[in-house]
Amino acid sequence: MGLAVLIGWPAGAAEPATSFAFDFGVGAGQPGYVKVLPGTVYTKEVGYGFDLGTTPMPFASGVTSGKPFFFSVTAPEGNYNIAVTFGDAAAACVSTVKAESRRLMLEEVATAAGEFETRTFVVNVRNFKIPRRLPETRPAATRCG
Repeated sequence: MGLAVLIGWPAGAAEPATSFAFDFGVGAGQPGYVKVLPGTVYTKEVGYGFDLGTTPMPFASGVTSGKPFFFSVTAPEGNYNIAVTFGDAAAACVSTVKAESRRLMLEEVATAAGEFETRTFVVNVRNFKIPRRLPETRPAATRCG
């Protein structure tokens, strides 16, 4: 699954105060996106990374895991527009996204092989860190997410 996450500015803000764009695919990252490898561990110094002791595995153009994994971003308090792009050039997947390590944001987003779909939602940050449970993905022969 190719997964790109764009964390935008606080919802309702006139101008973007904070913006992040992450690319989890293998190979060169998209222009303007921060390349995130499966071994990128969250630290306060870096401000983003996989968190809560979870580490996904590389999978085609993204990351995958047989169990939930978490990606966190340090961000000032506020409401953030989050855009997640799902899909993979070679395999169909079904993915689920939770925010704040628990709150269901997107459930069973299905994409066919070669199909990409972007979904958006708002996350409220109160503790300067956006912990997000990223989609679990596997090839279409098994259930994704």
